[in-house]
Amino acid sequence: MSKHSEIKALLELIEDPDQLVFESITKKFIDFGDEVVPALEDYRHVSSDEVLIQKISHILSSISLAKLERSLEYWKSAEEQSTLEASIIVAEYLNRENEKDAFIREIEKMRKSIWLELNDYLTPLEEINIFNKVILGHYKLRGEDTQYEQAAHFDPMQLLEVKQANTFPMASIYLIMGEMLGLPIRPARIPKQNLLCYVNEDQFLNEDGEDAIIFFVDPLNGQVYSVTDVENYLKKIDYIPHPMTMKASPTRDFVKNWLLEIAKLEKAAERIFCQKEIIRIAGSLDTGW
Repeated sequence: MSKHSEIKALLELIEDPDQLVFESITKKFIDFGDEVVPALEDYRHVSSDEVLIQKISHILSSISLAKLERSLEYWKSAEEQSTLEASIIVAEYLNRENEKDAFIREIEKMRKSIWLELNDYLTPLEEINIFNKVILGHYKLRGEDTQYEQAAHFDPMQLLEVKQANTFPMASIYLIMGEMLGLPIRPARIPKQNLLCYVNEDQFLNEDGEDAIIFFVDPLNGQVYSVTDVENYLKKIDYIPHPMTMKASPTRDFVKNWLLEIAKLEKAAERIFCQKEIIRIAGSLDTGW
């Protein structure tokens, strides 16, 4: 049987009421991957049967989730976990229509804009000021409070188009630029906050966690905070356990937290299957820090 004939036969089997049949064909659709998505979307579009539409939507979600999981498995097994690659993986899950090549071109333009203003004599604070000047000033990217009804606000590719997003896509841009330009900007592990930190590279690599942090950056607005500022914040929220710990963390932790926020997005949209699967996938990125 040709591939086209097999896909056609699988589409016809979606209407079968037997749950075991549905689970079997869903696995086959997952094996086909992205190439079967247009046929499924066309089939869903012409149907007026609500049950059938829900089944097709479930299959499409299963394909996207399987791709997300495979891509992240490959990403985390790489020698270096690039924030750029992770951001592309997340964006492709959120919106199949996203254009990877266009995103990479815009990222490269941004990198060049920042690079042209950097030199070896700048302090870390001056470097961050240049990041802010280009990212927030020239590109006019704007951070927004998290709204779980706004899927586009979780999407780094959409950020470069619509110029606004929540803290995770904003942070991804700072992290990508830091990685591409060789600056030690890292995710920070701070309770109830998504902050970045500029670290002393040698101390960070030697896992001298807290002492490695020079200052923090809020990716929503580029605001810089001292270590003392963050200590005072932790005291204000009665952070336990004590003593207070403030550490730079691996990119995997950042991506894990990003996914957990996307799980809340799925919950708000009443896609409970997707919510549970994303929580499971996020758990596979746990670094134990």
